[in-house]
Amino acid sequence: MYWIENNGKRIYQLESIKNPNGDQTTIVNELKSMFRQFLKQHQLRKIVIDTWNGVRISEAPEQEYFKLLGAEKDRTSLVLWPSQLS
Repeated sequence: MYWIENNGKRIYQLESIKNPNGDQTTIVNELKSMFRQFLKQHQLRKIVIDTWNGVRISEAPEQEYFKLLGAEKDRTSLVLWPSQLS
């Protein structure tokens, strides 16, 4: 459902699989599960998200998903820590 580049810095949600109902809870739970696995597989201490679908995350409406996960703002990026995904 998502294409992730550079350890999470750039994320693309595939158009053909977008959630037609716009159910925010479902999307947030999918992202939480995905990032939990991503941290474990790549042995990362944190995930820094710069862009979503080519738009700076600080300007993208999808930043709300990450705020619901507890992401912290760092300039124009959002940071997810393992403790926020447990």
